[in-house]
Amino acid sequence: MIRRWIIRSFFMLPILLCMGGWVWSGWHTGQIAYYGHSHWIEEYASGGWVMCGTEAGVILLGRGACVGEVDGCRYTVTPLAHARALPQDGLVGFRYDSVFSTERHSDILSVPYWFFIVLFSAILFVVWRKTNKTKLGRVSPVETAAKEKQA
Repeated sequence: MIRRWIIRSFFMLPILLCMGGWVWSGWHTGQIAYYGHSHWIEEYASGGWVMCGTEAGVILLGRGACVGEVDGCRYTVTPLAHARALPQDGLVGFRYDSVFSTERHSDILSVPYWFFIVLFSAILFVVWRKTNKTKLGRVSPVETAAKEKQA
């Protein structure tokens, strides 16, 4: 029985983390970015950036080219004056922005927290069903009631 709850708890954790991130993103914007020359950003000759952030109920993933930026990681958090827990634009929070000009190039994908919560909840539902105790002699409740009346 303890094994069953350990497995279930493992699959509950991402849901709780997404819910906490969603609440936090309503009051703050946060971003972690890496600027520089790397083998996974090598398509940009002058250097590039990769970013993961959160704001207003969405997770932001981005990449692009940068000129004159110092190599390294950056982390920024900005508190908001008013809470914004729901996505402001895009199709229920999903959005893809691509900016291409002579000065810069960037691609940013935003995915709402509710999508991850629904996805992880569906996975948890399947895991919960698979970790239920199997009952011997699977009989429907109708058949059980009919047998009790006959006896």
